[in-house]
Amino acid sequence: RPPRSTPLYSSAASDVYKRQLLILIPAVITIGDLLGKNIKHLELRDRPWFALGDTINHLGGHGGKHYSFPSNHALNITSMSYIFSSIYKDYSKYFWFYAGIIIFSRVYIGVHYPFDVVIGSCIGFSVGVFSYKMYNKITKILF
Repeated sequence: RPPRSTPLYSSAASDVYKRQLLILIPAVITIGDLLGKNIKHLELRDRPWFALGDTINHLGGHGGKHYSFPSNHALNITSMSYIFSSIYKDYSKYFWFYAGIIIFSRVYIGVHYPFDVVIGSCIGFSVGVFSYKMYNKITKILF
């Protein structure tokens, strides 16, 4: 475990942590994006700013009128927060605080309904747990 005084960006002092992050972060993003994309293409729901019109204070661009469900931002930040929190336990509260800001922002700017980010977060948490456990099982077998 890196010392508490070591800044996070340079705390990859351990080759084990470097390897974990190098493998797990691209893995959770790839798995999450594939899952989210496949669910989004079912076109279950339009984005709030498009469906509700002027009742929503939309702060984003005007692309992507459809594909609101689930929120891939929530999915990815939750899975990454799980991975980082599992590796850097001392910094866990900061990762989850940052995730909360990202998740809240998706609703605040009018691009997702609350249910979109809740389900995106649930999927992301599942992806993070699955990936982390699989990584640990595979590395125990190989190393």
